[in-house]
Amino acid sequence: MTTEESQNQERRRLERHEVTSQVDAVDSITGQSVGRLVDIHSEGLMLITGDQVEVGNIYQLSLKKDGSIWLQVGVDCLWKNPANGEGRYWAGFRVIDASDEALAELENLGMAV
Repeated sequence: MTTEESQNQERRRLERHEVTSQVDAVDSITGQSVGRLVDIHSEGLMLITGDQVEVGNIYQLSLKKDGSIWLQVGVDCLWKNPANGEGRYWAGFRVIDASDEALAELENLGMAV
């Protein structure tokens, strides 16, 4: 197994929770929309986003569900790949900072998102 295959397998060891409702990701510092949540797990998340997200950058995100802040997390953008829409991308993030409440929420993702 190559190093890349090993890293991919490690990234997929956690159960992902597909988001079935609209959860918007907003940059907590600028207030600008970053994208929409696609899936989430206890250590990371994936967004559908525009070209404003850059691999290697760190973001403070407010995840908004039904217009209210659901979670606030600090994340590191690990990868970004083109999606089917012009100027749209899939982007993967690792959670690097979160409150105790946010961590508890991430650990209890049995709820419908």
